[in-house]
Amino acid sequence: MTDPVLVLTNEETRGLLPMAEAIPILARAYADLGAEEAKEIPRQRIHMPLPDAGDGTERRFFLNMIPAVMPSLGIASVRLGAVHTARQTRQARTSATAPSGRSGFVLVWDIESRALLGIIHDDVISALRVGATSGVAAPYLVRADAKTLGIIGSGHQAMSQAAAFMAASPGITQIRVFSQRPERRERFAQRIGELFGVHAQAVDGARDAVTGSDIVAVATTADQPVLEGAWLEEGCHIVATRASAVSQTPIDIDGEVARRAAVIVVNSCEHDAEDLAGDAPLGSEPSGLTEADVTELSALVLGRGQGRTDDRQITYHNNNVGMGIQFAAICRRMLDLAREKGLGTELPGDLFLDQVDPEAEFTL
Repeated sequence: MTDPVLVLTNEETRGLLPMAEAIPILARAYADLGAEEAKEIPRQRIHMPLPDAGDGTERRFFLNMIPAVMPSLGIASVRLGAVHTARQTRQARTSATAPSGRSGFVLVWDIESRALLGIIHDDVISALRVGATSGVAAPYLVRADAKTLGIIGSGHQAMSQAAAFMAASPGITQIRVFSQRPERRERFAQRIGELFGVHAQAVDGARDAVTGSDIVAVATTADQPVLEGAWLEEGCHIVATRASAVSQTPIDIDGEVARRAAVIVVNSCEHDAEDLAGDAPLGSEPSGLTEADVTELSALVLGRGQGRTDDRQITYHNNNVGMGIQFAAICRRMLDLAREKGLGTELPGDLFLDQVDPEAEFTL
Protein backbone atom coordinates (compact mmCIF):
# COMPACT_ATOMS: atom_id res chain seq x y z
CA MET A 1 0.00 0.00 0.00
CA THR A 2 1.22 3.48 -0.84
CA ASP A 3 0.28 6.67 0.99
CA PRO A 4 -2.81 8.55 -0.22
CA VAL A 5 -2.50 11.19 -2.91
CA LEU A 6 -3.67 14.58 -1.64
CA VAL A 7 -5.76 16.71 -4.00
CA LEU A 8 -5.95 20.44 -3.21
CA THR A 9 -8.31 22.91 -4.87
CA ASN A 10 -7.68 26.61 -5.37
CA GLU A 11 -10.02 27.40 -2.47
CA GLU A 12 -8.00 25.15 -0.17
CA THR A 13 -4.64 26.66 -1.16
CA ARG A 14 -5.77 30.30 -1.10
CA GLY A 15 -4.10 31.94 1.89
CA LEU A 16 -2.51 28.68 3.01
CA LEU A 17 1.09 29.80 2.45
CA PRO A 18 1.85 33.41 3.47
CA MET A 19 3.87 35.47 1.02
CA ALA A 20 6.47 36.14 3.72
CA GLU A 21 7.14 32.40 3.88
CA ALA A 22 6.94 31.80 0.13
CA ILE A 23 9.72 34.29 -0.64
CA PRO A 24 12.52 32.48 1.26
CA ILE A 25 11.26 29.14 -0.07
CA LEU A 26 11.82 30.38 -3.62
CA ALA A 27 15.13 32.00 -2.71
CA ARG A 28 16.39 28.56 -1.70
CA ALA A 29 14.98 27.08 -4.91
CA TYR A 30 16.87 29.59 -7.04
CA ALA A 31 20.02 28.89 -5.04
CA ASP A 32 19.60 25.18 -5.78
CA LEU A 33 19.16 25.92 -9.47
CA GLY A 34 22.22 28.16 -9.61
CA ALA A 35 24.31 25.53 -7.81
CA GLU A 36 23.04 22.88 -10.28
CA GLU A 37 21.39 21.00 -7.44
CA ALA A 38 17.99 21.25 -9.13
CA LYS A 39 17.11 20.51 -12.73
CA GLU A 40 14.40 21.76 -15.05
CA ILE A 41 13.71 22.50 -18.69
CA PRO A 42 11.99 25.58 -20.14
CA ARG A 43 8.23 25.46 -20.15
CA GLN A 44 6.73 23.96 -23.25
CA ARG A 45 3.49 25.19 -24.85
CA ILE A 46 1.56 23.67 -27.70
CA HIS A 47 -0.61 26.31 -29.37
CA MET A 48 -3.53 25.64 -31.66
CA PRO A 49 -5.95 28.19 -33.15
CA LEU A 50 -9.63 27.77 -32.35
CA PRO A 51 -12.54 28.54 -34.68
CA ASP A 52 -13.60 32.18 -34.84
CA ALA A 53 -16.54 32.80 -32.50
CA GLY A 54 -17.98 35.27 -34.99
CA ASP A 55 -17.13 38.43 -33.03
CA GLY A 56 -13.63 38.93 -34.42
CA THR A 57 -11.92 37.63 -31.27
CA GLU A 58 -8.73 35.68 -31.88
CA ARG A 59 -9.04 32.43 -29.89
CA ARG A 60 -6.37 29.85 -29.11
CA PHE A 61 -5.97 26.65 -27.13
CA PHE A 62 -2.65 25.88 -25.51
CA LEU A 63 -1.29 23.01 -23.49
CA ASN A 64 1.22 24.18 -20.89
CA MET A 65 3.95 21.94 -19.37
CA ILE A 66 6.51 23.04 -16.77
CA PRO A 67 8.66 20.29 -15.12
CA ALA A 68 11.39 20.28 -12.45
CA VAL A 69 13.33 17.93 -10.19
CA MET A 70 14.46 19.16 -6.75
CA PRO A 71 16.55 16.58 -4.86
CA SER A 72 16.94 18.86 -1.84
CA LEU A 73 13.17 18.56 -1.32
CA GLY A 74 13.03 14.95 -2.47
CA ILE A 75 10.49 15.72 -5.18
CA ALA A 76 9.82 16.06 -8.88
CA SER A 77 6.89 17.99 -10.26
CA VAL A 78 5.19 19.09 -13.44
CA ARG A 79 2.64 21.79 -14.01
CA LEU A 80 0.08 20.84 -16.64
CA GLY A 81 -2.56 23.19 -17.93
CA ALA A 82 -5.14 23.29 -20.70
CA VAL A 83 -6.06 26.90 -21.43
CA HIS A 84 -8.14 28.95 -23.85
CA THR A 85 -6.92 32.46 -24.61
CA ALA A 86 -8.76 35.24 -26.39
CA ARG A 87 -7.37 38.49 -27.74
CA GLN A 88 -9.86 41.33 -27.45
CA THR A 89 -9.74 45.08 -28.02
CA ARG A 90 -11.03 47.45 -25.32
CA GLN A 91 -10.55 51.22 -25.37
CA ALA A 92 -8.21 50.92 -28.39
CA ARG A 93 -5.98 48.43 -26.55
CA THR A 94 -5.66 44.75 -27.27
CA SER A 95 -5.31 42.34 -24.38
CA ALA A 96 -5.03 38.59 -23.98
CA THR A 97 -7.52 37.05 -21.58
CA ALA A 98 -8.11 33.51 -20.37
CA PRO A 99 -11.85 32.77 -20.18
CA SER A 100 -13.05 30.85 -17.13
CA GLY A 101 -13.06 27.08 -17.14
CA ARG A 102 -9.32 26.52 -17.46
CA SER A 103 -7.90 23.22 -16.25
CA GLY A 104 -4.49 23.35 -14.57
CA PHE A 105 -2.71 21.20 -12.00
CA VAL A 106 0.69 20.62 -10.42
CA LEU A 107 1.60 16.97 -9.93
CA VAL A 108 4.21 16.25 -7.25
CA TRP A 109 6.13 12.96 -6.94
CA ASP A 110 8.50 11.56 -4.34
CA ILE A 111 11.84 10.95 -6.05
CA GLU A 112 12.83 7.89 -4.02
CA SER A 113 9.55 5.95 -4.12
CA ARG A 114 8.22 7.45 -7.37
CA ALA A 115 4.87 7.72 -5.60
CA LEU A 116 2.56 10.58 -6.51
CA LEU A 117 2.24 12.81 -3.44
CA GLY A 118 -0.27 15.39 -4.56
CA ILE A 119 -2.34 17.01 -7.28
CA ILE A 120 -2.77 20.73 -6.73
CA HIS A 121 -4.95 23.13 -8.71
CA ASP A 122 -2.56 25.74 -10.06
CA ASP A 123 -4.33 29.11 -10.23
CA VAL A 124 -3.51 30.30 -6.70
CA ILE A 125 -0.05 28.73 -6.89
CA SER A 126 0.72 30.56 -10.14
CA ALA A 127 0.07 34.05 -8.79
CA LEU A 128 1.83 33.28 -5.51
CA ARG A 129 5.04 32.06 -7.17
CA VAL A 130 5.24 35.09 -9.50
CA GLY A 131 4.86 37.50 -6.60
CA ALA A 132 7.30 35.57 -4.42
CA THR A 133 9.87 35.68 -7.23
CA SER A 134 9.60 39.48 -7.25
CA GLY A 135 10.16 39.30 -3.50
CA VAL A 136 13.31 37.20 -3.97
CA ALA A 137 14.82 39.85 -6.25
CA ALA A 138 13.71 42.85 -4.18
CA PRO A 139 16.55 42.94 -1.59
CA TYR A 140 19.09 43.18 -4.42
CA LEU A 141 17.25 45.73 -6.57
CA VAL A 142 14.98 47.92 -4.41
CA ARG A 143 16.31 50.94 -2.52
CA ALA A 144 16.31 50.48 1.24
CA ASP A 145 14.30 53.68 1.71
CA ALA A 146 11.53 52.78 -0.77
CA LYS A 147 8.16 54.08 0.43
CA THR A 148 5.83 54.22 -2.59
CA LEU A 149 4.67 51.33 -4.77
CA GLY A 150 2.96 51.93 -8.12
CA ILE A 151 0.91 49.09 -9.61
CA ILE A 152 -0.43 48.92 -13.14
CA GLY A 153 -3.04 46.18 -13.22
CA SER A 154 -5.76 45.04 -10.82
CA GLY A 155 -5.97 41.27 -11.18
CA HIS A 156 -4.66 38.40 -9.09
CA GLN A 157 -1.11 38.89 -10.41
CA ALA A 158 -1.23 42.55 -9.38
CA MET A 159 -2.42 41.52 -5.91
CA SER A 160 0.47 39.08 -5.66
CA GLN A 161 2.95 41.83 -6.55
CA ALA A 162 1.49 44.06 -3.84
CA ALA A 163 1.80 41.28 -1.26
CA ALA A 164 5.38 40.51 -2.31
CA PHE A 165 6.66 44.06 -2.04
CA MET A 166 4.84 44.66 1.23
CA ALA A 167 6.67 41.60 2.61
CA ALA A 168 10.07 42.34 1.02
CA SER A 169 10.07 46.15 1.43
CA PRO A 170 8.32 46.84 4.74
CA GLY A 171 8.99 50.58 4.49
CA ILE A 172 6.23 51.01 1.91
CA THR A 173 3.52 53.34 3.18
CA GLN A 174 1.70 54.27 -0.03
CA ILE A 175 0.39 52.35 -3.05
CA ARG A 176 -0.93 53.87 -6.28
CA VAL A 177 -3.03 51.74 -8.62
CA PHE A 178 -4.05 52.13 -12.24
CA SER A 179 -6.00 49.77 -14.47
CA GLN A 180 -8.30 50.41 -17.43
CA ARG A 181 -11.63 50.12 -15.66
CA PRO A 182 -12.21 52.84 -13.02
CA GLU A 183 -14.57 50.81 -10.84
CA ARG A 184 -12.16 47.87 -10.71
CA ARG A 185 -9.10 49.93 -9.79
CA GLU A 186 -11.11 51.65 -7.05
CA ARG A 187 -12.12 48.29 -5.57
CA PHE A 188 -8.59 46.97 -5.87
CA ALA A 189 -7.09 49.99 -4.13
CA GLN A 190 -9.61 49.74 -1.33
CA ARG A 191 -8.88 46.05 -0.88
CA ILE A 192 -5.09 46.33 -0.72
CA GLY A 193 -5.36 49.31 1.62
CA GLU A 194 -7.42 47.17 3.99
CA LEU A 195 -5.17 44.13 3.64
CA PHE A 196 -1.84 45.85 4.19
CA GLY A 197 -2.79 48.83 6.32
CA VAL A 198 -1.32 51.43 3.96
CA HIS A 199 -2.71 54.37 2.05
CA ALA A 200 -3.80 52.95 -1.32
CA GLN A 201 -5.11 55.25 -4.03
CA ALA A 202 -6.62 54.58 -7.44
CA VAL A 203 -5.23 57.02 -10.03
CA ASP A 204 -6.52 58.09 -13.44
CA GLY A 205 -3.57 57.10 -15.64
CA ALA A 206 -0.61 54.75 -15.83
CA ARG A 207 1.81 57.66 -15.64
CA ASP A 208 0.17 58.79 -12.40
CA ALA A 209 0.95 55.37 -10.89
CA VAL A 210 4.58 55.61 -11.99
CA THR A 211 5.41 59.23 -11.13
CA GLY A 212 7.01 59.46 -7.71
CA SER A 213 6.98 55.68 -7.15
CA ASP A 214 10.08 53.96 -5.81
CA ILE A 215 8.84 50.59 -7.09
CA VAL A 216 6.61 49.97 -10.10
CA ALA A 217 4.95 46.61 -10.78
CA VAL A 218 3.33 46.01 -14.17
CA ALA A 219 0.91 43.06 -14.15
CA THR A 220 -1.49 43.36 -17.07
CA THR A 221 -2.79 41.34 -19.99
CA ALA A 222 -2.15 44.16 -22.50
CA ASP A 223 -0.53 43.47 -25.85
CA GLN A 224 0.76 47.03 -26.18
CA PRO A 225 2.95 49.10 -23.84
CA VAL A 226 1.03 50.65 -20.96
CA LEU A 227 4.22 52.02 -19.39
CA GLU A 228 6.87 54.18 -21.02
CA GLY A 229 10.42 53.98 -19.75
CA ALA A 230 10.73 57.76 -20.03
CA TRP A 231 8.35 58.05 -17.07
CA LEU A 232 10.68 56.23 -14.67
CA GLU A 233 12.47 58.39 -12.12
CA GLU A 234 15.99 57.96 -10.80
CA GLY A 235 16.26 55.18 -8.25
CA CYS A 236 13.12 53.38 -9.36
CA HIS A 237 12.81 49.60 -9.46
CA ILE A 238 10.41 48.14 -12.04
CA VAL A 239 9.16 44.59 -12.35
CA ALA A 240 7.23 43.43 -15.41
CA THR A 241 5.38 40.13 -15.53
CA ARG A 242 4.32 40.16 -19.17
CA ALA A 243 7.54 41.00 -20.99
CA SER A 244 10.40 39.02 -22.45
CA ALA A 245 13.71 40.74 -21.93
CA VAL A 246 15.94 38.86 -24.35
CA SER A 247 13.90 36.95 -26.88
CA GLN A 248 11.47 39.66 -27.99
CA THR A 249 10.48 43.26 -27.60
CA PRO A 250 8.57 43.80 -24.33
CA ILE A 251 4.80 43.56 -24.45
CA ASP A 252 3.18 45.84 -21.87
CA ILE A 253 6.24 48.04 -21.28
CA ASP A 254 8.29 49.80 -23.94
CA GLY A 255 11.90 49.19 -24.89
CA GLU A 256 13.06 52.36 -23.16
CA VAL A 257 12.74 50.58 -19.78
CA ALA A 258 15.64 48.24 -20.60
CA ARG A 259 17.65 51.01 -22.23
CA ARG A 260 17.45 53.15 -19.09
CA ALA A 261 18.00 50.33 -16.60
CA ALA A 262 21.46 50.04 -15.07
CA VAL A 263 20.69 46.52 -13.85
CA ILE A 264 18.46 44.01 -15.66
CA VAL A 265 17.60 40.73 -13.94
CA VAL A 266 15.86 37.78 -15.58
CA ASN A 267 14.64 34.62 -13.89
CA SER A 268 16.52 32.46 -16.41
CA CYS A 269 18.30 33.25 -19.68
CA GLU A 270 17.52 29.79 -21.04
CA HIS A 271 13.83 30.11 -20.27
CA ASP A 272 13.62 33.68 -21.46
CA ALA A 273 15.06 32.77 -24.86
CA GLU A 274 12.18 30.36 -25.47
CA ASP A 275 9.38 32.14 -23.65
CA LEU A 276 6.26 33.30 -25.47
CA ALA A 277 7.02 31.10 -28.45
CA GLY A 278 3.72 30.97 -30.28
CA ASP A 279 2.08 33.42 -27.88
CA ALA A 280 3.59 36.77 -28.84
CA PRO A 281 1.49 39.50 -30.45
CA LEU A 282 2.01 40.08 -34.13
CA GLY A 283 4.90 42.41 -34.82
CA SER A 284 7.10 41.27 -31.92
CA GLU A 285 10.77 41.54 -32.78
CA PRO A 286 14.10 40.71 -31.10
CA SER A 287 14.76 43.10 -28.23
CA GLY A 288 18.42 43.69 -29.06
CA LEU A 289 19.51 42.49 -25.60
CA THR A 290 21.83 39.54 -25.13
CA GLU A 291 22.67 37.35 -22.16
CA ALA A 292 25.65 39.60 -21.51
CA ASP A 293 23.26 42.47 -20.75
CA VAL A 294 21.32 40.68 -18.01
CA THR A 295 21.89 38.89 -14.71
CA GLU A 296 20.10 35.69 -13.74
CA LEU A 297 18.18 35.69 -10.47
CA SER A 298 20.00 32.59 -9.24
CA ALA A 299 23.31 34.44 -9.66
CA LEU A 300 22.03 37.27 -7.46
CA VAL A 301 20.90 34.84 -4.77
CA LEU A 302 24.28 33.06 -4.78
CA GLY A 303 26.27 36.30 -4.74
CA ARG A 304 27.62 35.76 -8.23
CA GLY A 305 25.74 38.65 -9.85
CA GLN A 306 25.58 42.38 -9.24
CA GLY A 307 22.42 44.07 -8.07
CA ARG A 308 21.83 47.74 -7.26
CA THR A 309 25.02 49.65 -6.37
CA ASP A 310 23.68 53.21 -6.38
CA ASP A 311 20.44 54.77 -5.13
CA ARG A 312 20.12 56.67 -8.41
CA GLN A 313 20.10 53.56 -10.61
CA ILE A 314 16.99 52.29 -12.34
CA THR A 315 16.70 48.52 -11.89
CA TYR A 316 14.50 46.19 -13.91
CA HIS A 317 13.34 42.67 -13.05
CA ASN A 318 11.92 40.78 -16.01
CA ASN A 319 9.72 38.39 -14.02
CA ASN A 320 7.86 36.65 -16.79
CA VAL A 321 8.86 33.06 -17.33
CA GLY A 322 7.15 30.20 -15.50
CA MET A 323 9.77 27.90 -13.97
CA GLY A 324 9.39 24.41 -12.64
CA ILE A 325 11.36 25.07 -9.47
CA GLN A 326 8.80 27.72 -8.50
CA PHE A 327 5.91 25.26 -8.65
CA ALA A 328 7.88 22.40 -7.09
CA ALA A 329 9.09 24.35 -4.06
CA ILE A 330 5.78 26.10 -3.37
CA CYS A 331 3.72 22.93 -3.81
CA ARG A 332 5.99 20.87 -1.55
CA ARG A 333 5.29 23.29 1.29
CA MET A 334 1.59 23.54 0.41
CA LEU A 335 1.20 19.78 0.72
CA ASP A 336 2.88 19.76 4.12
CA LEU A 337 0.70 22.61 5.42
CA ALA A 338 -2.47 21.06 4.04
CA ARG A 339 -1.78 17.75 5.78
CA GLU A 340 -1.09 19.56 9.05
CA LYS A 341 -4.44 21.36 8.76
CA GLY A 342 -6.43 18.39 7.49
CA LEU A 343 -7.22 20.03 4.15
CA GLY A 344 -7.77 18.38 0.78
CA THR A 345 -9.20 15.17 -0.63
CA GLU A 346 -7.29 11.91 -0.36
CA LEU A 347 -7.24 9.40 -3.21
CA PRO A 348 -5.82 5.86 -2.98
CA GLY A 349 -2.12 6.01 -3.80
CA ASP A 350 -2.21 2.62 -5.51
CA LEU A 351 -4.28 4.16 -8.32
CA PHE A 352 -1.25 6.19 -9.37
CA LEU A 353 1.61 3.70 -8.98
CA ASP A 354 1.95 0.89 -11.51
CA GLN A 355 2.73 -2.49 -9.95
CA VAL A 356 4.45 -4.68 -12.53
CA ASP A 357 3.27 -8.30 -12.68
CA PRO A 358 6.12 -10.45 -14.11
CA GLU A 359 3.60 -13.14 -15.10
CA ALA A 360 1.87 -10.63 -17.37
CA GLU A 361 5.02 -9.72 -19.29
CA PHE A 362 3.86 -11.21 -22.58
CA THR A 363 0.17 -10.31 -22.43
CA LEU A 364 -1.64 -7.27 -23.77
